Amino acid sequence: MKDTALRLYSEGYSCSLCIFKAAEIKYNVKVSDDFEKGINLINNGFGFCGMCGVVISAVIVLGMILDEYECRECRAKFFDMFFEKYKYTDCGRLSEGRNDCCHIIEFVCDILENIISEYK
Repeated sequence: MKDTALRLYSEGYSCSLCIFKAAEIKYNVKVSDDFEKGINLINNGFGFCGMCGVVISAVIVLGMILDEYECRECRAKFFDMFFEKYKYTDCGRLSEGRNDCCHIIEFVCDILENIISEYK
């Protein structure tokens, strides 16, 4: 998933959308064109350095793949792991001093794969 997401990001997909497209390929999750258009708008922290679009996309992917009970537990696990490494979820602080979000995409894909494999 990580390699696919990073490739898509390097091809110009938004940070938020590359997570969905990689999940679509790896886990056979289908997203509509309209959904893709909406997800594309949450990149760059909703365009004003708000909450990271990669993080939002990851939580939605968990909800699409796992059942409701598992998802609630996994969401907490995801945020624990994310906060342990990054301390923040806002795009502005996460991307400070960097030209891209590859490090976040890579880390989030690793978390997603670990959590999903644990529950599936």
